[in-house]
Amino acid sequence: MAKKKETIYKKSAEKKPINKAKERKSFDFNKLNIFVFALLCIIVFYPPFFRGLFFEKEFFITSILTSITFILWCILKINRKEGRLFEKPLDYALFGLVLAYLLSTFVAVNLRLAIGEFVKYFTYFMIYVLVSQVVKEKKQIKILLNVVILSGVLVALMGIGAASGIVKYKGAFEGGRIFSTLQYPNTTASFLMAIFFISLAFIAISDKKWHKALYGISSYTLLLTFIFTYSRGAWIMFPFVLLIYLIVLPKSSKIENLVYFIGIFVAALLASKGFAAALAANNGKNIWLWYFIGLIISFAVTYLLSFTVNFANKINLKVAIAVAVGLVVICVSFVGYVFTQKDVLVLSHAVNAKDSVKSIIRYVNVKPNTDYTLKLDLKTNLNGDKPWAYRITIESRDYLDQPTQILTKEGKEPVSEIKFRTLDNSKRIAVIFANQFSGTEAVFEKAVLTDPSGKTVEIPLKFKYIPENLYSRIQDINPFTKNVSERNIFYLDGLKIFKDYPILGAGGGAWETLYFMYQSFLYWTTEAHNFYLQLAIETGILGILALLFVFGSFIYIYFKTHRFLEDSDVKILYSAAATSIISLLMHASIDFDMSLGAVSILLWTLFGIITCYNRIWDRKNEVYIKLKYMPGYGVLTVIAFIFMLFVGSLFIGYIYGQKGALAIGQQKLDEAEKYFSVAVSFDPFTASYKFDLGQILDEKGTNQKNGQLILKAKNLMESGVKLNPYNSQMLAKMAAFYLRHGEIEKGLQYIEKSVQVQPLRPQNYQQKADAYFKVGVFYLQKGDKEKAKEMFNVVLNIPKEIEEKNKTILKPIVITDETKKIIDNANNIMRSLE
Repeated sequence: MAKKKETIYKKSAEKKPINKAKERKSFDFNKLNIFVFALLCIIVFYPPFFRGLFFEKEFFITSILTSITFILWCILKINRKEGRLFEKPLDYALFGLVLAYLLSTFVAVNLRLAIGEFVKYFTYFMIYVLVSQVVKEKKQIKILLNVVILSGVLVALMGIGAASGIVKYKGAFEGGRIFSTLQYPNTTASFLMAIFFISLAFIAISDKKWHKALYGISSYTLLLTFIFTYSRGAWIMFPFVLLIYLIVLPKSSKIENLVYFIGIFVAALLASKGFAAALAANNGKNIWLWYFIGLIISFAVTYLLSFTVNFANKINLKVAIAVAVGLVVICVSFVGYVFTQKDVLVLSHAVNAKDSVKSIIRYVNVKPNTDYTLKLDLKTNLNGDKPWAYRITIESRDYLDQPTQILTKEGKEPVSEIKFRTLDNSKRIAVIFANQFSGTEAVFEKAVLTDPSGKTVEIPLKFKYIPENLYSRIQDINPFTKNVSERNIFYLDGLKIFKDYPILGAGGGAWETLYFMYQSFLYWTTEAHNFYLQLAIETGILGILALLFVFGSFIYIYFKTHRFLEDSDVKILYSAAATSIISLLMHASIDFDMSLGAVSILLWTLFGIITCYNRIWDRKNEVYIKLKYMPGYGVLTVIAFIFMLFVGSLFIGYIYGQKGALAIGQQKLDEAEKYFSVAVSFDPFTASYKFDLGQILDEKGTNQKNGQLILKAKNLMESGVKLNPYNSQMLAKMAAFYLRHGEIEKGLQYIEKSVQVQPLRPQNYQQKADAYFKVGVFYLQKGDKEKAKEMFNVVLNIPKEIEEKNKTILKPIVITDETKKIIDNANNIMRSLE
């Protein structure tokens, strides 16, 4: 028996070198797996810091990096021969969105923009797949979520840094609001709000008290910065998202999380008044001083509250509900107290101060065409001979929140009441209290608005505990504000577009391309400010169905997994991830957050984490069935590689296109020609590259009297117009080309098209008047009076054309002075021809 054992050991020893070789091979692929995970963490981390990936240059780089990471992952799958790409409902649902954008490119009104959107969604899908399949352990999920938190905290700190003047990042702080690196305050608010709940969850699941305190600091930083984005929509949504978070949390952790939230909220609230005053005064030192005061409070509060965790977790459900209600009542009472403590409004200038307008504005909803009385308790002081000590301006605001001045009252002596009448279209009024001159003071102790029935509304003048810049945003949360009114119009106009392109939509970028043709008044926005509306316009019913499938799959996977998760910490993180998804999707209904790649990447990453938790639960409970290896990973690798090359080609085209534009600005036409030639070869879908190259060749051909160059220019410009047939200015330039080269009929056709695709822009009618007038003069010089009259009559008919258009829109088109001059000249010529 001993000899047999010895033989076995010898055989085993003989095989050891082979096993070591296999181990080395396996170890290499394990290293590759770690490398793929590290790349994934980088992809998730950095997007917010590059303008939120809103612009193509930064997004192309991210798309290429994602493709490389995806290819490496495919190689791992091929080596291990494991699993399939599609296993879960959410896999199919999210791929459905990608497919919807792919199909919409075949009917797109702007092919280049449609391709760009498809590139985005394919990139998002690759990130989702990587998160859901590369991440296979709870530890990796925690790492990835911590990467998300770190990214969010740094975004917040860079916003504060920009406000204080330490961080130099263009557009990170504007008009007293924190925009941060995303360069748009509302999206920054949505981004930080989503990450806040993940950070809050880590306070609850951390074992060590100092870990809890550190997450308390991160949560405080996110919340404070969120507040000072001054995003009213996000402010309104925050309590609802918090409620959802508390509902989906495990019963045993609801009180604990609520207590931690209240601690963080109090820290942010205590710091906010000083922080707001420092922002208003542009005092960088005090901005950081108040930030650190709140930081210390949040650290201390979170650390001290951590001692109550065991007690909080042992509370039974009924007591927990009672405690929760009590805490909410205390918070509401505290907030109510803060908002009811008013103070006297003092607007003044010292004797040696420079004259400057100091004012506040207050809004009050009113009835149209109604008499009102503004009763005042006012005191004034003057030192020297000054024009006035106080000025009160009352403005009417219509349904588009457009201001129309009703009256202005100013004086040296106090006034007790001001009578006025609202306009027929008044929805609310703005009352502006002001002081301007040195040595003057106006003390407003009370202001009350009274209507004919005797109903009174007290106008809050100043609050003891709420900074003015903060309250000015809060008081403007109103359905009649300009932003709300305009966006409602955007939505109605967007529905008109959807109605005309219902099945497959009009392709990515359709809103940006078409909205001028459908708008109810002249406005400028490349985004619909509603993710769901924009998706419907771009992908039609197919995209809507795909999105509904995403919602259904998310809800199905969430409840299926949440029901069976036993680990409380896992449930808390899982609930936080789901809450963050809901938060992002809610805010996307009122803004264009998803147009920023950074926000979409966060959303698809969180979708991946939800699916990842589902896979982990399946394996743990032996529900997971190892599916047969899908040989298609080789094909998928090729697809990802081709996609990477395609995006790389677009990126090179973009770089050379930018160089060409710069060269044109510097009047270096030969360089511009070379750059645009390269841009066109690498990106044949961008209309402006071809059109700009055509314009350069036209100028050279005209100067050299080279017919071949002019013909080449014509073909390039026509090709550009075909790629972007709804660009009014491009059509006008195309018209100018034909008119310049004697093709009058074609030139006038393009002028008409330029007006059709953007009928509310006054300058388009000016271009039309100018073109027809010059053609009329041309015919007159040739002796063709009848043809000349025909052209001049078109010019004379422009006011009627505008009048007819004005009957169908909300704000009238105003004829430019230059257009009026051209019409007068045409009228004079017509009289001389009679």
